Amino acid sequence: MSRPDGSSSSPGVAAPAAAPPADPSLVDAAEVARSLGVDPASGLSSAEAAERLARVGPNRLDPAAQVPTWRKLLAQFADPLIYLLLAAIVISVVAWALEGAQGVPFEAIVIAVIVIANGVLGFVQERKAEQAVAALQRMAAPASTVVRDGQQVRIPAEELVPGDLLVLGEGDAVGADGRLIWVASLQVAESSLTGESEPVLKDSATLPAPAPLGDRTNMVFNGTAVTRGRGRAVVTATGMGTEMGRIAALLGRTEEERTPLQREVDLVGRMLGLAVIVIAVVVAAAILVTSDIQVPATWSRSCCWACRWPWRPSPRACRRSCRWSSPLACSAWRPSTPSSRSCRRWRRWVRPRSSARTRPAP
Repeated sequence: MSRPDGSSSSPGVAAPAAAPPADPSLVDAAEVARSLGVDPASGLSSAEAAERLARVGPNRLDPAAQVPTWRKLLAQFADPLIYLLLAAIVISVVAWALEGAQGVPFEAIVIAVIVIANGVLGFVQERKAEQAVAALQRMAAPASTVVRDGQQVRIPAEELVPGDLLVLGEGDAVGADGRLIWVASLQVAESSLTGESEPVLKDSATLPAPAPLGDRTNMVFNGTAVTRGRGRAVVTATGMGTEMGRIAALLGRTEEERTPLQREVDLVGRMLGLAVIVIAVVVAAAILVTSDIQVPATWSRSCCWACRWPWRPSPRACRRSCRWSSPLACSAWRPSTPSSRSCRRWRRWVRPRSSARTRPAP
């Protein structure tokens, strides 16, 4: 089928639709429509629109990379306090094993149950929130009015293709970037794209020179909304080729930073973790220092003094004292301990005198 301008709408000659002007705002509206292979009166045919949709793809921004479920679950445990609890589980299990693995390590089991329950609960809540957001997006999916086969039809915005003839009215959301070919008091709110608080009055006249995005009055852009008037525009870009798509691509290349609240929570978690570690070290050091008083070396020292001085207990008491102490501790003090021979000499010396004192009178 041939068009009035001599172009063909057959599938084999649809190349012009892929080559719109570099800056449609500097080109006449009729020339833009001709370069896109569309009749400004009747629009695209349904067959040609379907062929272009298959070639160009749906009119939507590229979604973010999907995070695997197992990564989302593991992310629930990426917290300094969780690391501290996991370390407590390991220490409890090791201590239980060193003590002979008798009974059940209740402390480790309770801590593990708490950590797992916290991670599962956070994962479930995050999953429900994602499903709710997806449902809201499906409910609020935008739709656009276009002219196809000479008739106005309302289609999902995802099915828009370059060359479609958009019909704009008050309250409509602009589903793609387009070059205006006819307007009637058309005003468009572009705050989501340019930050302008006031609606912009549109015109179909060709611009004499390149202009910034906010000054292209003969263009409409994806993500904006009509606040007043009516108009028609030829779609020039869809999906990631729109100005909104370029912004999304720039945002996708930026590194995600944590919010101030997340940074404060991380700081509090690290401070608590350090405090717990310091307290644990202090308690362990205090236990080691105080337990040194009861080391068996004290008993061996008492044994040595008992054998050295005559007014101390006898060598039997010395041996009895050493029997209660540790052999290692006694051997450590043995160089300073009198020999058994000297102890026997002391015993021979002290026994006669003791017997003389205790002998009954005749």
